[in-house]
Amino acid sequence: MHLAYALPIFIVPLETKPSLLPQAPFAISIAILPVRLHLRFRSPKIVTKEEDSMEKYLYEYIRRMTPFFRDIDQETAHDIASAVLSFKFGLYAKTVADAGRAASRLPMDEAGRVLGRALQIIKDRAMALEESRVGEFSPVGFDAQDVPFLAVALKAEEIEDQESLKLDNALLLLYTVAYLQSPDDVQSLDEHQNFVLQILESYREPLNLK
Repeated sequence: MHLAYALPIFIVPLETKPSLLPQAPFAISIAILPVRLHLRFRSPKIVTKEEDSMEKYLYEYIRRMTPFFRDIDQETAHDIASAVLSFKFGLYAKTVADAGRAASRLPMDEAGRVLGRALQIIKDRAMALEESRVGEFSPVGFDAQDVPFLAVALKAEEIEDQESLKLDNALLLLYTVAYLQSPDDVQSLDEHQNFVLQILESYREPLNLK
């Protein structure tokens, strides 16, 4: 059908009587244009991928936390993201500085209080590791009122290491708040998502995730 539009260029005489040679490329380009447009603008093929249970759990946690941390400004959230990633890479002095800056700007509500505890937990642990006190953790902890904000809430008999659980919950909460409130850091957080997925992986059995 599209070739039919190109053929008159060869057949119908023009007043200027152009030669066949200049007309040929033009006619061919018209003929192939619909094909190029189809290839460029056709709907992409959707590949279905089964979501990993750890990823699903993390995304559900992020969605659950969304309403609580809308008052965290982007600058504070950026410092939180920097604290998490610095801790991941063993840059403990930077973790301490970033966590301290973020903590100084938190809102004075329940969500801000829990977030402040998480920042203090990671800050104390980073300070201990920076000074090679590897067995020392933060004296700050979460209490029963904080449970709705935590990614991993276990029964007492399911907890093997209370200090590690406390630190893990702090990191998961901070990652989530940074992901929600610092759009400039989302790509970096996505690239290092395995860090938090590995944390969740260690709780696969008590969380009953298959």
